[in-house]
This record gives sequence, C-alpha cells and structure tokens, in this order.
Amino acid sequence: MLICNIDLIQSQTYFNKRYPVTDGWGSVGFNAVENDSGYFSASVYISLTTGKQNLRMLQTDFEGNILFEKIYGDTTYSYFVGFQGSLQKVNSGGYIMFGGKQNINKNYDLLYRFNDVGDTLWTKTLGDTTVAYGHVGDNMKVTPDGGFICIGDRGSPSAPISIIKTDSLGNQQWGKFYGGTTYDKPTSIALCSDGGYIYCTTTKSGGVGLPTYYNIRVMKVDSLGNMVFNKFYGDVKDDEALGIIQTQDGGYVVATSYSTASGLYFPSLLKLNNLGDSLWLRKVVPFTGNGFNNFSTVLELSDGSLVAAGKNWFTDSVTFGRDKGLVAKITASGDLVWQREHDLTTCATCTNYNSYLYDMRTTSDGGFICSGVTTPPQDMWLLKLDSLGCADTACALATALEETKEISFWDFKVYPNPAHSFITVELQHPISSVNFKLIDLTGKQVLTQQLNTSYTQINVQELPKGIYFYELISEKERYSGKLVVQ
Repeated sequence: MLICNIDLIQSQTYFNKRYPVTDGWGSVGFNAVENDSGYFSASVYISLTTGKQNLRMLQTDFEGNILFEKIYGDTTYSYFVGFQGSLQKVNSGGYIMFGGKQNINKNYDLLYRFNDVGDTLWTKTLGDTTVAYGHVGDNMKVTPDGGFICIGDRGSPSAPISIIKTDSLGNQQWGKFYGGTTYDKPTSIALCSDGGYIYCTTTKSGGVGLPTYYNIRVMKVDSLGNMVFNKFYGDVKDDEALGIIQTQDGGYVVATSYSTASGLYFPSLLKLNNLGDSLWLRKVVPFTGNGFNNFSTVLELSDGSLVAAGKNWFTDSVTFGRDKGLVAKITASGDLVWQREHDLTTCATCTNYNSYLYDMRTTSDGGFICSGVTTPPQDMWLLKLDSLGCADTACALATALEETKEISFWDFKVYPNPAHSFITVELQHPISSVNFKLIDLTGKQVLTQQLNTSYTQINVQELPKGIYFYELISEKERYSGKLVVQ
C-alpha cells in the first residue's frame, strides 16, 4: 500500500527562480549540484562590456537565494561549460568542471578546478593544441582513482570524437579518437562497473535514414579506451542522444529525442542491455508540435526507477508554440509513473516564451535540483522539485493522495463535505487509537484530534475557507481524502 507521507512532503523544499545578469544577456544554466550551503551552479552569458561569453559560477542557499557569484571572462576568449553533468563535486573538496574556451582561431578543451567558494585553483587545456581544428569539451565524470574522463568534439573530419583520461591534477594519461567520416556530436559519458566507459553521440556515421537524418550512437570502451561495442539506434527521421547512464542491472539508459515517421519528436528513454541491445523504448506523451522535444538527462534512483528531465513543445489556445521544462518518472521496466511540466515567465503580455531543463541532480531531501534557461528575457533558471517532481506542496499532496489505496478493514464517513462550521467523523467499526489530521495546501498541519468513539464532531469554523486534506491513521492503516471548508 502506498501511503501519503505528510512529514516527507513538509520536509522538502521548493523554489522556481531565474537569475539575470547585470552586464550581459543570453544566460543559460547547464549544471547545478547540491552542497552543504545549498546549490552550486554553472552558467554562461554574453558580456556587454567585452562581447565575449563569460562563465558564471553561482552559489545559492536551499531556498534559491544568491549567497555569492564568481564571473570569469576576458577580452580574448569566450568561455563555455560542457553539457549536463560536467560540473562535479570532488571528494577532496571543491569542484571540477569540463568545458572550453574559444578565440577567433579555434576552440580548446578546458578542465576547470574550483575550490569551495568558486575560486579557480587551476585550469588545464586538453587535447592537441597544434592542429588546425579545435576541441570542444562536452562532458566529464570523476573516475574512481580521483581522475577525470572527458569527452569532446575534436573537430576532425576523420575522427571527431575525443576521449581523454586525466589524473586528479588534470594531467593527461591517455587520449583516443573515434567516430566516422561524417557528423558525430558527443553529449554524455558515464562510468561502467567494469572500469570502462559508455558514451553517446548524435551521428550521421551510421544507422537508418542516411545521409539525411541523424541517429543515436552508443559506444562502449574499456578502461584504456579500446572499443568494446559500437551500435546505432533510431527511427526513420532525426533522433538525438543527449544523456547516458549505466543502470544497477548492468545495462544502460539513453536520454533521447526520438522521432516517428510522421515527423513528431518524443522525449524518450532507450533501455539497453549490457551488450548494447535494445530492450525497450519509452516515448513520453504524444506531441503535436514540430519542436525537438527531448530528455536531456536521466537519473536512476535506488529502487531502479528512472527520472528524466528535458523539454516539451506545446501549442496553447491561441496557437503560439512554446517550450516547457519536462520531468518524468519511469519504472525500471519502462512504464510511466508521472510526468510534470514546469515553466517560469514574468512577462504577462508575452506571446512566446520558453523554458528548457538541461541538468538534474538528486538532493538530500529526496528531491531534485534542475538547471536550464527561461525566456524572455533569457536567464539562467534553477528549479527545485520534490521527490514527486512537484514544485509546490499542493501538487505533492494531491499526487500522494491519488496514490493512497483505500483501506479494507475499517469504514468511515467524513461529513458534511463541503463543511461550514463542524464536521462529523463516523467510524462504522470503531478502532482504538485513530488519529484525525487536517493539512492545508502548503502542507501545514492545522488540526489533529484523537478519535475514540463511533461519532466525533470537529470544529472547523475557525479555519480559513479553502481546500484541505485529511488523514485518518490507525496503528496499521492510513487513509487520506479531501475536505472543502466554505
């Protein structure tokens, strides 16, 4: 039996905030991670002073209020951060982040090492800086030996994918190049339990619909970068690979945008076994727009279920196309548990606004911290959700009540409903020690009473008018319902 855990809901935090910059525009948040003070995030924006792209490291408290920020930029280079998951905490303290820098000549992979307050301890330029083409740092993970595994776009027409393994100080230990002779864009790399690595790319180097359409490539390499398998997936139109993880069963899950023959694009999760063979594909919600709906990142929870975040294109009543942030939970076997749409706009008269989620991490209260972008104006977006993907307690309580199963060994009535001054709780089969609790939409417990008789009258006339949730709790069972006070 699923039980509405009011204490858990009350202990979780929520916020939905944008973070404008004072000297720039076009801010985008790609990474956010929890620490002891709150949340540490990485974003980029265009500086109005230099015309270059700056890096912005932001620390908030657990309610999303800014504690400090650090800006990195100059007049020579534009700086950027890798895709979701490229900012990681380091066991010895501080953070590591993979990204890059760009001047008028080319791009360079760049590994950033920060202390706990966002100051740079060191940076390392990776890859071959002598070649004509440049390197673009896309994704990175911390390895068990304290080093880092980095994947990027090398820019070479013959082997565009670069994987570089470094030690804890960013010194390169080995590097390998992969890919076909056409487009191959790496987006995510993950650690494998056997010491190897799994990564995904969006590609035109293999699969169906070539040379017109994009496909998904997943490649497994061993601890030294030697290829284990290389496989392609996709439908007849464009398909996009954005995130990958290894799951507890030894298989893999890819966060994707998956197409249909009619040209619709679905946020999807693709489940693979340990050999890279497809086990199931879960497309979430049939969409009617032509946008590239996607899941940009995916997490596995302790029970084997999956939570993914991305974006969902929709068309409203006046036919304006917009994007909303999308979060969904899916079982280990591919069944949809719930999905949520989130956005943030402060422009009441705007006819076109968009919100995208790029990164999502678990938090210590059982919820999730998400980062992305919202427009207009274009600002970094941080969204703190609870374990049900909700951004407020009303959503959480309603969801928990929907999941609560009716008890079987005792019957009761709560009436009248709606109520004005008093309610009666009638127990058809009296049970010793039954508690009645009343909770408002914020999750606050406003009333509690012990029920020791078949009929108990409770005064609610002092409560503000509105919707409340009640719980009846015995030693073994719990039931929840809704009460309206008028």
